[in-house]
Amino acid sequence: MISPGQKWLGLFIAAVSNPKRQGGVKETNRLSNMKKSVFILFSLLIILSACNEDQVAPLSADGTVIASINHTNGNESWLETFEYDNQGRIVSIENEVSLGTRRTFHYGGDQLLEIRTIQMSDERLIFRDSMGYNTDGALTNVYKFSVNQGEDLPLSSIETFSYNGAGQVTEISTDNLWTDDYNPRKVFHWQNGNVVQEDHYWNGEDISIEFYMSYDDKRYVNTHGYIGFQYSEAITNNNVIEVDWTDHTGLYDTACKPCTTSYTYSNDLPTAFTTNWLYGGSITYKQIETVASGQ
Repeated sequence: MISPGQKWLGLFIAAVSNPKRQGGVKETNRLSNMKKSVFILFSLLIILSACNEDQVAPLSADGTVIASINHTNGNESWLETFEYDNQGRIVSIENEVSLGTRRTFHYGGDQLLEIRTIQMSDERLIFRDSMGYNTDGALTNVYKFSVNQGEDLPLSSIETFSYNGAGQVTEISTDNLWTDDYNPRKVFHWQNGNVVQEDHYWNGEDISIEFYMSYDDKRYVNTHGYIGFQYSEAITNNNVIEVDWTDHTGLYDTACKPCTTSYTYSNDLPTAFTTNWLYGGSITYKQIETVASGQ
């Protein structure tokens, strides 16, 4: 099982590895969108991402949680805020970027069962993610329901998680129900509690890109969130400071190579970050009192 004091690296690559969750996206659009959205890829790199779906333990041993992240990108800025229950579990993340999104987290007993994403401009449900677990309580599947005209969102993809003996995720495979042409999988390589390499495959054994990550030696507080939400794909101990890659497709336009992030710290926690592209921001924390599950 994954320990609650860790954080995930993950979604800095999600913009290119999972281009759209809506049905009916054509393969040609996928390749075009890939090049257009790589800048977003690096905006997702940094932070701050922590989600441990099979845990309800406090986000940190001393009750420290992230309260907000003020993001900047050139002349643009936007605020992301985090709310928690008295067990230290994330219950909502509001992100003011663009039309704004609110993610709400719904639990049953000691497990996260569902995440709902609301578009705040019109309070419309646009995504719903439902989790499945094995008898040991480990996350095995995520069922993704995507935006539609009505409230009943269609099932668009199913993610399947594999783990090593230490409870670290080693592979995530995706079955996209809207196409047979794009069913990606990700493979994770671990060292000293951090994912140091992440391999992305378009289909089967067709590798598209390999990412290589370096870290600082500072603490990261589990937040269950980031710049948009993603699951605990690559739960690591420290903060990412550099990402490089090998592109096997020739499709990836990049804002930087390698992409680097530097942090300002207080009490071994990052309080601000800057990158070698345009993205940066500041982080605030708060203390919460937590109670054990079931009390």
